[in-house]
Amino acid sequence: MEEIFVPVHLSGSSGDKDRARFRLEFGFLGQVVATMQYPEDTVIVEIGSLFGMSTITMALVSKQEVVAIDPHDGEWKTFKGTRDRRKEVGGSTLDRFVQNLEEFKVRDKVKIIQAFSRDVNWTQEDGRDICLLFLDGSHEYEDVSRDYEYFSQFLVPNGLDAFHDYGPTTEKVMSGADGKRGVRRKGFPGVNQAVNEIVEAGEIEVLGIVQTMLIGMKK
Repeated sequence: MEEIFVPVHLSGSSGDKDRARFRLEFGFLGQVVATMQYPEDTVIVEIGSLFGMSTITMALVSKQEVVAIDPHDGEWKTFKGTRDRRKEVGGSTLDRFVQNLEEFKVRDKVKIIQAFSRDVNWTQEDGRDICLLFLDGSHEYEDVSRDYEYFSQFLVPNGLDAFHDYGPTTEKVMSGADGKRGVRRKGFPGVNQAVNEIVEAGEIEVLGIVQTMLIGMKK
C-alpha cells in the first residue's frame, strides 16, 4: 500500500521522536480511511482537531466528508513526566486550523463544528450516519466514555472507532549525553480505562494498534 502522507509539522511538537510516532500512528489511521468501503454519504467524525494533523491526513484520502468537532479554545492537555499540566497555545486555534486546511486544499472536505463535544446534538447539527468515529479530544475517563457512548450510536453497522493516546502510560527511554534513563508518558490513564472497558465489554473488535492508535470495528 502506498505510504500515507501525515503533516507531522502541524502536531504542535518539535520533537523528532514524537513526530516519528505521529507519522506511524496517523499513517495507520490514514491507511484504514483510504481503504474504507462505506457509502460516500456517511461521514467521519473527529473529536479533537487542534491544528489539523489528523483532519488533513484523513481528508486527503477519504471519500467521505470529515466533521471536525473542537472548541478551539486555545488549550490542550499534555502530560509532562508524571504531572498533568495545561499548555497554552496562544488564543483560539481556529484560524490556524482553517489556514492549514486551505493550505492542503481540503477545506471543502471538512465541516467544522466549533464546540465542545459534550454540547453537540448530532441529530440537530448534522444527523448523517457515521462510518468512523475518531476520539482525540479530552483524555479524561468520563469524557472519553461519554463521547464514545453518545456518538457511536450513530455509527453504521460495522462502523469503526479509533482512539488516540491509548497504551502504556510510561516508557523508559535513554536521554541525554550521560545515558541516564528517563520516563516518557505515552498513553493516558483516562483513555486506557475507557477503552479497556469498551473492549472488555465486547463492544468493538480490535483491528489493530500502532503506537498509541487503536482502531476497532463496532460489533
